Amino acid sequence: MRTKPEYIARTLHEYGDGASLKKVREHLKQHDNIKITRWAIRKGVVKYSYPINFVTIKQHGKNCFRELPN
Repeated sequence: MRTKPEYIARTLHEYGDGASLKKVREHLKQHDNIKITRWAIRKGVVKYSYPINFVTIKQHGKNCFRELPN
C-alpha cells in the first residue's frame, strides 16, 4: 500500500465533510507534508467509501442514511 491508512481515513473524513479534492490535497500537504494528486484522493474515496457505508448499514440498520426533515 502506497498511502498510509491514517491518511486515507483523513481524506475520507474531510471529503465526506464537504471539502473539495483540492482542499483535501492542500490540507495533507500543509499538515502532513504529503504530496498526493487529486486523482489519487478520488480513487481512494471511491474504493473505500462503499465498504464503510456497508459496515455502517449493517451496524445501524437501513435508516441510518435517511434524509432529515426540513
